[in-house]
Amino acid sequence: MSKIIAICNNKGGVGKTTTVFHLAGAFSEKGANVLTVDLDQQRNLSGLFQHRYASKTIYNVLVDDLPIQDAIRPTEFPNISVVPASADLKNHRPRSRW
Repeated sequence: MSKIIAICNNKGGVGKTTTVFHLAGAFSEKGANVLTVDLDQQRNLSGLFQHRYASKTIYNVLVDDLPIQDAIRPTEFPNISVVPASADLKNHRPRSRW
């Protein structure tokens, strides 16, 4: 059975990236397959997983309608994958739907 856990806070420096990194490791050690999604323009989680400069990112999924499966990258850690973030997240202004 799949579970979704979201770690979010507007304030910086509160341990969001560290929490995600260690939760992913703990779940992976228990045999779970873990997909982490980095939505932070600083890309620190992506960097921890060696994908700071990925060519296909969550930005492409959200803005360019890239299927998320195409942005998933394996990591060096067993059972953990990441959808990397992009610095482009800080410059994007969503189109109004109205």
